[in-house]
Amino acid sequence: MQNSATKTVDTGLKYLINEAPLKMRITGTCMMPLIEDGATIQVSRQRIYLPGDILIKRAHNNRLIAHRLIGCYPRKGGLHYVTQADNAVNADLAVSASQVVGKLSGGDCEATAINIPVKSRIKALGQFFLLVIQRIRRKVIQRAPTGESQVSHKI
Repeated sequence: MQNSATKTVDTGLKYLINEAPLKMRITGTCMMPLIEDGATIQVSRQRIYLPGDILIKRAHNNRLIAHRLIGCYPRKGGLHYVTQADNAVNADLAVSASQVVGKLSGGDCEATAINIPVKSRIKALGQFFLLVIQRIRRKVIQRAPTGESQVSHKI
């Protein structure tokens, strides 16, 4: 959950980004080799984010992180975005649209981190599709009756 100070900071960041791309420094290796540890990136706001875009978002631990968007879904009157680091096995917890600061739009990174190839967008959609299938499967298994089989035969 975001506290009021975090919301104020994010509102300020979004205001600044609306005026011009904002520079930020990356720490971490989860998006290597596209974005190296210590790289300076530019972040811009968009009206619409597409699967494959690298979003800068406020994570549940209140840190700003840059991860790839794999999909989104409507929930409680707004969109929720699901992201995943390129070097991660699992997707992140979904965040609301209010937690998205912007998307990578320039800086010290590979060109394919900014101009996302169609292949990367399709891969992101595939990851989201697999995630949805896994969650549906879990719900079906949780609802399945337990115990012995209900099949009987007459002799």
